[in-house]
Amino acid sequence: MVKDLHTLLEASGEKGPFILVGHSFGGFNMQLFAHQYPDQVAGVVLLDSSLIGKSPEVTESTLWIQELLRKWGVMRVMEDLGMLPVPDAVMSDDRSKEFLYRHFYNQDQQSEIKFMASTDEKQLEIVQQEGLGDIPMMILSSRAEEKEHKDWQEAQNDLLTLSTNSQRKIVEDSGHYIHHDQPKVVIDSIMEIIKKAE
Repeated sequence: MVKDLHTLLEASGEKGPFILVGHSFGGFNMQLFAHQYPDQVAGVVLLDSSLIGKSPEVTESTLWIQELLRKWGVMRVMEDLGMLPVPDAVMSDDRSKEFLYRHFYNQDQQSEIKFMASTDEKQLEIVQQEGLGDIPMMILSSRAEEKEHKDWQEAQNDLLTLSTNSQRKIVEDSGHYIHHDQPKVVIDSIMEIIKKAE
């Protein structure tokens, strides 16, 4: 995905360096992009970024079952009964639920989940060991993952070590989809990173 993004940016004719913004799994990709193409990155904003060791366990059978349940509409019934086997953070609002009912575990997402749980985490370990230098970075975290991961905030805090020029904010009154729940916070953070990068 990182290579694809790099190719698309080159083909578009857009001139960097770029401000990278990544949500959840996209946070993995933005870290990898910044590590592989540092000269093309002016700054990074991570929104409730996925973390090493926090990815869901993935097997072919669970993915197949989840996709089948979605196609048959069973997921709506399971959610009503409190039996849906997905993190609470994913079900934090009506928009998130509708996405899950219609698109969760489609072929594209299955591919992403498998990649995230294997290749991406291995590559990210290298990124986190080597760091990203002094690239301006803002890390925004919600409290949505705290129920499932008690150490979520501490682990998000560890992302500060990626850059010597990083800061972090906990975004209150937001689910996992910070850009939907608190768009102004995200926009302000991007503008702050732009100013730092000038």
